[in-house]
Amino acid sequence: MPPKTVRKCVERALDNLSATKLDRFRNELVKRKQEPRIALNRVEGKRSWEVVGEMISTFKEDGALEVTKELLEELEFTEDAETMLKEAMEAGYRPPPPAGGAAGAPAAGAQAAEEHFVDRHMDVLIQRGTGIDAILDALLKEKVLSPEIYDDIRSQRTSQAKMRELYSGPLRAAEEVKDIFYRILKAQQPLLVQSLEKK
Repeated sequence: MPPKTVRKCVERALDNLSATKLDRFRNELVKRKQEPRIALNRVEGKRSWEVVGEMISTFKEDGALEVTKELLEELEFTEDAETMLKEAMEAGYRPPPPAGGAAGAPAAGAQAAEEHFVDRHMDVLIQRGTGIDAILDALLKEKVLSPEIYDDIRSQRTSQAKMRELYSGPLRAAEEVKDIFYRILKAQQPLLVQSLEKK
């Protein structure tokens, strides 16, 4: 049975991490540059549920979930992040609307007339983009990728290499392709897109 509160979703995500992964998570948490920050002595050696308690007292419940997803993605614990977000949405969590707009905000291409969102944030999307296989599946379903190009990109060994192949080929084809990629990215990785839109 999925958790019924956002807090329980975050607790479950951290409970499911191995001891080594939890250590890495705590380390990334205290290294965050954004305010508010959590001091090392508040989470060092703490159990997962104690770490969650500190995060909720610092970031509030939804903020704790957003920070947890951000850190899990940075650590490339992609499945953990995606599972947590899915369970949280089932428990009633809704990602905050992008800065400067809500649902019905202008399409990605209209955000900056001179440069598309996908082009503007290429470096970050290549380095931090996770869940690329699911994105490729969606692009194939939308018929943006041919089966041959899909197989070529999937054969790359790392997420970064797959994303570079996507940028060097299909994403150069047309603005419409970038719009479709943006829409898929926003649906599958809403927190990453929102953090970039705020910049």
